[in-house]
Amino acid sequence: MFWCCKDAGTSGEEVFKAPPHLDESLVVPAPAKQAEAQEVDPAVPAGKLEEPAEEPSTQPPSEEATPPAPEATKVVRLERKPGEGLGIETSLLDEQVLLVLSASGVADAAGVRRGHRILTVNGLGGTPKELVSKMKSVAAGTLEIVVENAQEKLVKIEKKGRPLSLSMNVDPQPQGPKENVIFISSVLKGGGVAHEMNEAEPGTFKSHDAIAEVDGESGTAQKLLSKMKEKQAFEVKIFRW
Repeated sequence: MFWCCKDAGTSGEEVFKAPPHLDESLVVPAPAKQAEAQEVDPAVPAGKLEEPAEEPSTQPPSEEATPPAPEATKVVRLERKPGEGLGIETSLLDEQVLLVLSASGVADAAGVRRGHRILTVNGLGGTPKELVSKMKSVAAGTLEIVVENAQEKLVKIEKKGRPLSLSMNVDPQPQGPKENVIFISSVLKGGGVAHEMNEAEPGTFKSHDAIAEVDGESGTAQKLLSKMKEKQAFEVKIFRW
């Protein structure tokens, strides 16, 4: 099992901070019974009945069924053998969200994916640290977790020389997880880009959002942060729950 432990730092006009630890079928009605006695049409040969002409259909053409949207949450059962890791790499940068950064081995085979938020472990909730502790305590056997799918959204940002005005939790280690995220802790007021974007379209940025990609690329937290600092225009992918 992979767990991360990070410390925070501060940088530039934005505020960067981190918590102290990061480790059924269709039923078709039968046709009405034909009357036994039918009027004989002399134009129709004996022994044959004239079939009624088909009326043009008034029903609109059928459309292909839209696939159902994925469920917001699901139960995942992990079968762990003695001495075997779960293969889950998580982030503890946010005080409310235990985020899966990557999954391999047992976790990947069971359906755990990057962007999942772990809500409960064996029926019990808790803080991210408590959930991690519960997972570590099960050395072997069945581990049942409930995960929530992230809603993904793309946001285009144009700084034009202005501060980004986001308070963010950032892993300061350059060699941290290869596919890390940056958590937004708050939107700073005072005329910065994020504040103005929220004024124009409320909810563009929210606390506990996680920035997962910049211009279509993932990477370490420091790599994501550097791109946002260096570029005046870029697009971010946000995970939200």
